[in-house]
Parts: sequence; C-alpha cells; structure tokens
Amino acid sequence: MTDYPHLAPEVARVADLPDAERIAFSGNDRWISYPCAERLLAQMQELVTCPRTIRPQSLLITGNPANGKSTILQEFLRRYRVTVSDRGVAMRPVVRMEIPGSGKPRRVWSALLTALAVSHSERDSADVLFSRAMNHLRLCETRAIIIDEFHNISEARGAASSILASFKELSNELKLSLIAAGIGSKSRSLLGTEFQTESRFDFVELEPWTDDETYRRFLAVYERLLPLRKPSKLSAKTFAMQIFQFCGSEIGFTVKLLRDATRAAIVTGQECITLDLIEKTTAKEKRERRDAAVGVR
Repeated sequence: MTDYPHLAPEVARVADLPDAERIAFSGNDRWISYPCAERLLAQMQELVTCPRTIRPQSLLITGNPANGKSTILQEFLRRYRVTVSDRGVAMRPVVRMEIPGSGKPRRVWSALLTALAVSHSERDSADVLFSRAMNHLRLCETRAIIIDEFHNISEARGAASSILASFKELSNELKLSLIAAGIGSKSRSLLGTEFQTESRFDFVELEPWTDDETYRRFLAVYERLLPLRKPSKLSAKTFAMQIFQFCGSEIGFTVKLLRDATRAAIVTGQECITLDLIEKTTAKEKRERRDAAVGVR
C-alpha cells in the first residue's frame, strides 16, 4: 500500500483502489463530531436514559435546511442499535420516523409503523394504524421517537391538531420522549398549546455555520476521509474561506460540493481538490439547477 499520511488509516487503504471504488467510497455518509452536535447528542441521550416519568420531557430541534439536523439524528439513532430479546422481540430504544410531505394522519402512522419494521396496509384507517403503532412501541420498550421533518405536520391543515394530540398520547401512555426536528418557526408554531410546551419541550436551535475554527476543523477532518492521493489542504484559512463563500452557512451544501469535487478530482486524475475544481463544480451545479428549473433535459 502506498503511504498517504494526509488520510485516515482506513481511508489510505482505499486510495489505491480503482477509481470507481474510490468514487463510491467518497459518497458514503460520514459522521464528523463538532461541539454543538456533541452537546445535542448528550441532551438527547439524557432523555433516553433518565427514569420514566409521568410527564416525559421532550425536545424540539430547529434550524435551516441542510444545517446538519438529520445527520445528528441519524448518528444518535446509530448509537441505539436494535437488539433481540430472549422472547425474539426486536427491542428498539429509539425509533426514527420522517413525517411525509402531505402530513395526512394515515400516512404519518404508516410512516411510524414502517420505522418499526411492522408490515401493514396503508388502506387501514388512521385509528387502526395508530393503535398498531402504540402496541408495537410498547412491545419494543421504546424510550424515544425521533420525528424528523416535523414541520410537515402543518400540511395536514385541519388534521394537524389531531396528529399532535396523538403524539402526546403516545408520550403520556408509554412514558416516552419525543425528539422533533424541523424548520424554525414553522415547527415551533405547530406545538402551540397542544403539548403544554412551556413544561414539556426544551428547544434547541442549530445556528447557521460560520467561517470559523469549527468550520475549518470540519474541513480538515473531512479531507482525511476522502480517498484522494494528494493533500488538498481544505482547512487552510484562505481556502476554507473561499469554500464557505461558495457554499454558504448550510453544512449540507459544503458536504455535497466536496463529494462532487472529489469525484471530479479522481476522474480527471488531478487527485486533489483545488479552487479551480471547486469553481468548475459549482458552475456545473448552477447550470444543472437552472436547466431543471426551465425543463431542459
């Protein structure tokens, strides 16, 4: 194996593989820790490990799109893997679901059953689906439900209040916590008085990323996970600032750009990410978004 000191050891072994395999590897999801995320993970862990109470505390996480909410939630879920009890029951201390775009009650409870790996018919009534979900959550001894894209409940319009009341019933009946995540004020306004928010929910807002030391540290770690044979020095202050100017404050855009630029660096044989490659990748993405907007194929 060639020595690649700029890469993490497990990634250095990938750097000698054929281009197609390296490109596929670079597209994998990564977890990169940073202070805000670790504080939030610790807060969520406390909800799962604390003793069950009559009024379980819950959490609402808000922030802009592509700001890292879903990645943090996925990492939290990864830390609570499914185990099988002596009775052959899949124990799920944490369940993650995503509210569908329409927000309709039947689709919401179908999504929860899917997250629980429970087969069901979407033609069943919302009440039947909800009842099955409650029974399985009890059987799995679930301690927390992650509700991603929480703001989509507002799309249910008149039924939104009923959905929120049902989540409250799950929390009360099963003594479990709700960890909701969604877009800013739209998510907070949903709660209203339905959950008695002053006492039941803590609120955490993920601030937009800035061009600071945390951002540069993120770039430094991410570079060690990209199977390029030459160092790119992404975290150098001037280069990091230029990347931030291209991507803005949403970390999801930075990750997408680095993945696309890595692919281009491998295909062209350049083997490192440069400002020129970043500019070309960004220009290509802008053209694709523009063509999609006007229906160009």
